[in-house]
Amino acid sequence: MCEFAAELGIKPGVSVNKEEYVQNCATLAPKEVAKVRSGEGSVKHKLNNAVFDVIDTNHDGTVSKEEYRAFANATGVWDPNYVDVVFDLIDTNKNGKLERKEFSDYEYKLFFTLEDVAGKGQVEGSIKSTKT
Repeated sequence: MCEFAAELGIKPGVSVNKEEYVQNCATLAPKEVAKVRSGEGSVKHKLNNAVFDVIDTNHDGTVSKEEYRAFANATGVWDPNYVDVVFDLIDTNKNGKLERKEFSDYEYKLFFTLEDVAGKGQVEGSIKSTKT
C-alpha cells in the first residue's frame, strides 16, 4: 500500500489536492500498463493481492460472495444494492467464487485502463442495467 501511495505522490504528512492526485494517476497509469505488458508485476497488482488476502477471511485462496459482501459493506466500496452484481462481473469463470487473478485483473482494469470491464458502457451504468 505504501509503495502504491508513493507512486501516486501521497506521502505521510503531506497533503495532495484532487488535481494533483488525478495528475499523479494519469502519470502512473501508462507506467503501470507498460509494466504489465512487459511481464513485470505492477504496483497496483501488488496492492490488489494484499487486499485479496484481507478479504479472504477463511484463507482458502478464494473469495466467496459472503466474504466480498462483508468487505464491500465494511468499506462502502460498492452500493449494497449492487454488491452481488459486481461480484458476478468479477467472477469471469462463473464458479461462484473470486480467484486472485480475477479480482486483481478486474481492479487493475477498473483503475488504470479505462476499459469497459463490464462490456456495457460505464461500470456504474452496467451495474444498474444488469440489475433490472
